[in-house]
Amino acid sequence: MKSLYDAKETEIARPDMMDEDIANIVNMANMTNIEIGAGIGLDTNTKEVGPIEDDSGFPEVMPQGKGLSRVLKRLPALPRFEDKAQKRAGGNIIKFLAGLLALTLIARGTSGATLARVGVTAPQRNEIVESVTGKATVTSRDRIDVIAPEGLTIMEMLVGAGQSVEVGDAVALFDMEELGNKLIRESAALDKLRLDLDKLDRGDNNDSVSVENALRSLRRTQEDYNTTKAQGESDIKDASDALAEKWAEVLEDPDAGALENALRSLNRVKEDYNATLEQGIANVASAQTALSDAIAADDTEVDSNALDSAKRNRDRTRADYNDVKAQGDASVKTAKDALESAALKETEMEAAWEADKTSAEAEENYLAAKAEKERAQTTLDATEKKAAEDLLSAARKLEDAETSYVQATENYEKNSDQAIDSRQNAIDRARDTLASEEKKAEENLLSAARRLEDAEISYASAKKDYDKNVEKASENKLTALDSAQSALDSARKRADENLLSAARRLEDAEISLESAQRDSSKNALNSADTAASNLLSAATLRLDIEEKEIIVDALALLVSDDGVLYSDIEGVVMSAKPEGGVTGKDALIAFMDSVKGFEAYILLDTTNADKLSIGDDCQVSAGGGSMYYNPTVTSKILAIGLPDEQDRVRVTISLPDGDWSEGQSVDIRVTQSRATYDQCVPISAVKSDNTGYYLLTVEQKNTILGTENILVRTAVNILAADDDNAAIQGSAGRNSRIVSSSNKAVAAGDRVRIED
Repeated sequence: MKSLYDAKETEIARPDMMDEDIANIVNMANMTNIEIGAGIGLDTNTKEVGPIEDDSGFPEVMPQGKGLSRVLKRLPALPRFEDKAQKRAGGNIIKFLAGLLALTLIARGTSGATLARVGVTAPQRNEIVESVTGKATVTSRDRIDVIAPEGLTIMEMLVGAGQSVEVGDAVALFDMEELGNKLIRESAALDKLRLDLDKLDRGDNNDSVSVENALRSLRRTQEDYNTTKAQGESDIKDASDALAEKWAEVLEDPDAGALENALRSLNRVKEDYNATLEQGIANVASAQTALSDAIAADDTEVDSNALDSAKRNRDRTRADYNDVKAQGDASVKTAKDALESAALKETEMEAAWEADKTSAEAEENYLAAKAEKERAQTTLDATEKKAAEDLLSAARKLEDAETSYVQATENYEKNSDQAIDSRQNAIDRARDTLASEEKKAEENLLSAARRLEDAEISYASAKKDYDKNVEKASENKLTALDSAQSALDSARKRADENLLSAARRLEDAEISLESAQRDSSKNALNSADTAASNLLSAATLRLDIEEKEIIVDALALLVSDDGVLYSDIEGVVMSAKPEGGVTGKDALIAFMDSVKGFEAYILLDTTNADKLSIGDDCQVSAGGGSMYYNPTVTSKILAIGLPDEQDRVRVTISLPDGDWSEGQSVDIRVTQSRATYDQCVPISAVKSDNTGYYLLTVEQKNTILGTENILVRTAVNILAADDDNAAIQGSAGRNSRIVSSSNKAVAAGDRVRIED
């Protein structure tokens, strides 16, 4: 028979010994006053009696102590041992067990104090408002640039940005000495251009002169033809417009228009009523079907679908990993081939340059090939880095997918209760939806019926008014209509005659030009080439002379005004070149025409821009009370541009009259939709990683330290979201405790404390 001492040694050796077992051993020893030493004997205050057999056949020791018989009744007979070594060993065991109990209690208290404190919430029915927001920049709708002759140094800029300028105000001052020198140089250049043109005009080429005269005559005739055609079309259009006005006066019948409007309104209201009735019936039928499906759904369907989804996700992730690896290897191989080709070309170009060091072209080709090799090397490095990063990302996704599959397998075996809760939640939601759809259908149908009754009354009134006035007609309108028709016929006839005459003159001019060109070609081909070259040169010189005359006139005006530039327009200065700067082809001063008003523009990515349409209402706010009459106004979208190189779209917004300024930053908001969802959580509760979106839910589990709150990852889909809430779809039920806040970072598997 094993002694109690042997039994206790066996119990201590068990690795899965629980705190409750340890506590029972210590309490038992205290209750019986047993000293475990050389065997386990009775205390001196306990009197031993002989063993008694119970029903089970085990002997009992019946000590004379209160409550001792009840304890010892469940124990084997306790032999007496006198060995002091055994007594010391038993004492050490008790000390070890007591220390282990104390350390367990300390560890549990310490771990509870260091646990993360989290706030929890449950999914609720809420409204999600989706909108597009951003910062827009205010700009004027019209801009006028003032350009001064190039190469002039600005001695003093007399106006600044934001300043209002009237006609005749001085805006800039230039150096008089520099102006004089510039005027002399430009005047000399103008004289040279005119001299060159005179030399070309004095050229002795009769054939060229003949062709030029014929060409000039053809141009004038063509212009006359275009003028005649435009005038005829204008006359016909005026006569047609006059005839259309007369027809409109004859056909004008406000009563008929009112009747038609009433009839159209009645038809539209009937269509709306029928559509409302059909839509209500369809919505109620759909809600009833959804309720029937929810009631008939299998309890384990949710868990099975989750497991199948996790398996499919794992298989897809494995395939994606292989695809990423193959694609990365192909990209690296392509980049290496390009590098080898560039290196070969660099070697060839270097050899060509070494063969002829004096050749600038060979040197340029070598440098270009060298740069191309460096770009190919850079591309190879970037490709290898990206391939490695993509492969690492794919490997992590595969690892997460494997983990999710294992978790889904465990959940499939354990979560039958969750499947039942989910099914019940689905039934409750379906019932709520059915009640809501029935109520909504009744309200919409009642409203449509009232609108239909109002439309029928309006149509009856309009028809009565029309019947009274249908006989009214005007002879004067018919006479005016005949006159307008006669005027249109006359204008068409006159336009045809004038256009025919002009076409004949144009045909004669074309024949004359062809004749002159044939004669010139017969005399000498070289002479024709020279004449054509002289004509092109003369045309170019005339354009150059016109540009130079503008510059000389502007310089002469500045010199006559002692270097002061005066404004010839009225507006507000948007920008001006700084003092000491040099004028160029860009604007010296940019004016804003405030009469034309303001608009704002914003750059959005294509995802947000695709949600917008021209004419959408948007709320515009300058913030900080910068608009004195109203800090927030409603405006509309004027235009939506095409994506640029950075895949951004420019959206233009109209602005009403107000206290706007060029370059001002304003806030815009365009509301896209409002919808109510059954399951909404705070946006702070939604987490995401490379596998998708998920929530952290709190579940109670039994551990070696007792019942504890453990975080569990719950995958969800995001149906919609705004700044505050997100609508979710997944296995989270209405009784789930979802983490919405925490005083430190937490993850699935962590132990936490729930804040009150």
